Amino acid sequence: MGSPHLLKQAFLLIGIKKYSSKSKLRVTQEKVYAVDVAMMNQRENTFASDNLGWRLETIVLIQLLRKCKQNGWDLYYLSDRSGECDFIVCNGNTVLQAIQVSYDISSEKTYKRETNGLLLANRHTKCENLLLLTDHESKDIDKCGHHIAVRTVYEWSTSI
Repeated sequence: MGSPHLLKQAFLLIGIKKYSSKSKLRVTQEKVYAVDVAMMNQRENTFASDNLGWRLETIVLIQLLRKCKQNGWDLYYLSDRSGECDFIVCNGNTVLQAIQVSYDISSEKTYKRETNGLLLANRHTKCENLLLLTDHESKDIDKCGHHIAVRTVYEWSTSI
């Protein structure tokens, strides 16, 4: 296939920049997604649970991009050596929300990774609006003194 830059120009891929207070990192580091989740059918293990998570994350990305564009907000991802948070929504220098996406959080390992990603975002940004989007689970949890809203992607997408 072509280079990521050309594929982005053709609207087949979309990238979001890394959240950082250093502008050089925001400009040079990017996470890239396929615009159409059907393009993921070419991957190995197309219907494996990991792939369902990628699909769900891409669906959330598209919805977030629409919402951010309407409101003049910026969208980033956050990553450091200890973990990653899928999406950081900002209005200028103010972080509005940190969002993690996981198809299924029933396994302890996945639950821990996703909630730790939100706590990482809180440490870096001081944002308390922490959201974990899943395919089928909705509840509120408290972890390490922080409230995390767990919502289904369907519930979230119909409310924004």
